[in-house]
Amino acid sequence: MQKKSTRPLTNILLTKIVAMAIFFAVAMGAVKSFQTYQAELSRFNQLAEAFSMAHVPLLMTELSNPESSAIEKNLWLLVVRPEIAAVVVETSSGQEFSAGYITALDQVNLVIDIPHPTIPEQHIGTLGVTYDTEYLHNSLIASISLELLELALFTALIYLLIRLVMERNLNKPLQQIAQYAATLSPKRHMHPLVITRPKRHWRDEIDLVIEGFNTLRTSLARYVDERDRAMEALANEKEQLDHRVIQRTEVIAHINEYLELLSRISVKLIDMPLLEFPAGLRKALYEIAHYHAANACAIANCKNGEAWTWRFIWRDESAIIDWAEGHPLPSPGKTRGWSVSYDRKLPNTLVCCFIGERDSFLLALHGMEEKARDPQERRLAQMTAEAFFKLTERWLSLNELEKSRRELLKLSNTDSLTDLANRRHFDEIRQLENRRAQRSGHPLSLLMLDVDFFKPYNDHYGHDKGDKVLQKLSSVMQEQCQRAGELVARIGGEEFAVLLPDQNEDNALAVAERIRQAIHELNLEHRFSFHYRVTISIGVATLAHIDQHTSQEEFDSILLRADRALYAAKNSGRNCVVRESDLVNSDAEADQAATSTKTL
Repeated sequence: MQKKSTRPLTNILLTKIVAMAIFFAVAMGAVKSFQTYQAELSRFNQLAEAFSMAHVPLLMTELSNPESSAIEKNLWLLVVRPEIAAVVVETSSGQEFSAGYITALDQVNLVIDIPHPTIPEQHIGTLGVTYDTEYLHNSLIASISLELLELALFTALIYLLIRLVMERNLNKPLQQIAQYAATLSPKRHMHPLVITRPKRHWRDEIDLVIEGFNTLRTSLARYVDERDRAMEALANEKEQLDHRVIQRTEVIAHINEYLELLSRISVKLIDMPLLEFPAGLRKALYEIAHYHAANACAIANCKNGEAWTWRFIWRDESAIIDWAEGHPLPSPGKTRGWSVSYDRKLPNTLVCCFIGERDSFLLALHGMEEKARDPQERRLAQMTAEAFFKLTERWLSLNELEKSRRELLKLSNTDSLTDLANRRHFDEIRQLENRRAQRSGHPLSLLMLDVDFFKPYNDHYGHDKGDKVLQKLSSVMQEQCQRAGELVARIGGEEFAVLLPDQNEDNALAVAERIRQAIHELNLEHRFSFHYRVTISIGVATLAHIDQHTSQEEFDSILLRADRALYAAKNSGRNCVVRESDLVNSDAEADQAATSTKTL
């Protein structure tokens, strides 16, 4: 945008005044010229008429006695006047006398009748007067010029007076105000506005403007002071803000780093198997202790108001503490909820404790020194405690759940009296061993055992004592079958089975003989037995040639074969071991003998 030029206000006002004065001067000059013209013209008429009238009596006399020389002489006396250019006298007889310079353009401006000397009602002629128009014009121009000059001088004088007054009372104060206004700036302090003016007993608009500028200067000075103070405060605040931003950024980075560490530890512990959890948690305690510059970190818990016990501990060799897993520690208090304290009942230790209605936990960080008094470190420690407490509580709950599951599994797979595998579990394991033997091609042997004359024993000694005998026999069987995969099961009242994977017939026979001999050596009294002690009969069966084509019926037949051997052992006098293969050979020999007898 083009910047407009600056012009003094007095010049603008004076220019307008001069323009208006010239306009009015021209208008007044025109009016005055018209008035002067009318006045001069009237004066001409009056003068000419008066002069002519003064010569009419002479002309009356001369026309009565006509002498042309005398008449012309009088006429030339009239023409002497500068206002009259020419005169013409016409007599009633038609004579004409003239004087002056008459042109075709001239016209008679004044006509005067010349009466008869004796008869006034009669005219003896007329006197025609022609004015000198050039002289009249020059007189008018001179008169109008003089008046215009007077008006111009008067206007110039008024202009000078107005300019002087305006210069002194308006232009100089305005220039000083303009110069002062041009120097006003919020960037520096200004002196008060003082204008050099004549002394007055009143106040005008310039005084009001001066007061306004001084008020503005005061306001600007106050604004500058306030701005400087605000800028200084803002600069200080900016420095403090930058410092706080840096601090907060460092704190946020520290918290994010810590949260990342805590998240990584939590995810790792959540996905960790139950058996590996204690070692994993101790490693996590080491990482947390290392992060907090502590030389020991531990978790303790309390269930149902019992004594507090250390559950997991990590400690550096330099840590001077007497903490040990499973050992008690002083109670941190009974107030419900969270508490974070330092050097309370565990010296030089930051303690984060949560006391609940049923379960309570405690996280201890030893040797943190001054860091333990930092609120940020305490909040991070509490966050760690919350995460570790949840993980520990989860592990304990899963442990209890796993323990319950195992107990249930044990109850479902174990005979409640003898603590041996029951018939259902025995069948499951036998099917697994069948498939394993089919894959490997190794032999599979089975022992069927039955207590000799157990019903009479129960009837005579009582069921309670009979149960104790079964428990003792079960212990002996388990002691004799310690190899991996060997399973002892109670499949009936006094009937047992022993599954022997990877054992051929000879090895199975040896195991059966050891069991029989060990039970015999117990020397448990039995009046109704041939041997006067508790004995056992055992049948042995073996699947020797197993491959992928071995059918399920062949695997199932081992039960029948072992049971058949067991009954053979009972029929052979009890307290003995019989192999199923011996029965097969005996049957073959018996069949051969019978065939020979029929032939004979």
